Amino acid sequence: MSQQGDDVTADNLAQAKRTWVRNVLGINLGSTEGASTGVVAYRTALLAFRAARDHVTAQTRALAQDIADTLPEEADLAERVADEIEVFCDTLSDTIDAGINSLADNRAESNAAVRNSVLALVDQLAANRLIAHVDRNPMRPLAIAQTLTAALKGVAHTVI
Repeated sequence: MSQQGDDVTADNLAQAKRTWVRNVLGINLGSTEGASTGVVAYRTALLAFRAARDHVTAQTRALAQDIADTLPEEADLAERVADEIEVFCDTLSDTIDAGINSLADNRAESNAAVRNSVLALVDQLAANRLIAHVDRNPMRPLAIAQTLTAALKGVAHTVI
């Protein structure tokens, strides 16, 4: 029974390892759910945030150029506004990076801290009057707050 018992234990251990890897990597074999989980979902959310950030900064730079073309006397102000929004986006990225890099012994607490800091960024974004003002501009309608909020929530909901 020793050989057979060892085989059963080894099979159980191997199955447990496969299950763990699938869960962590977000591999839903045979699943009808379309959503990824684990590392795959988190990395996808981080990439989506990066794309949203790049899109927003490109839009604000394009708006600054539109303003400079239409109202040359306001070109410096428009450039400063675009710079401020880019700095805000850098702060968002830095906060996410700091959370990722601050892994502690207790993974659950670290994940909760990262999730809370990302959700706090959503609150900061909602309270940012400059971004709200730029989103309502008549020259080039933007959705900075909406775009970044969706991406940040995606990160917060997939932290592993």
